[in-house]
Amino acid sequence: MRALYLQGNRFTGRGLAALAGASVFAGLEVLDLRYVPIGPAGAAALAESPGLGGLTILQLHAAELGAEGVRALASSTRLPRDLVRLWRAREGR
Repeated sequence: MRALYLQGNRFTGRGLAALAGASVFAGLEVLDLRYVPIGPAGAAALAESPGLGGLTILQLHAAELGAEGVRALASSTRLPRDLVRLWRAREGR
């Protein structure tokens, strides 16, 4: 699977953390989590997920992540460099 559209679901950070390590994330190029209240815990799970290195599109609303969640994405060493740069810009680095 190359694209996963989960927008509008009721995932929490805890639920997303459980999914983040699952093989379903491996090979994803597009992940849409708009309108999903994942919070900082979910953002941290995404930032640390080993299967998301091939993402080209990550759709999220920063307001649903909080400042801590934006920081987690901006400092990720696992997400593609272009996505990390985008979150660093959002954070103001």
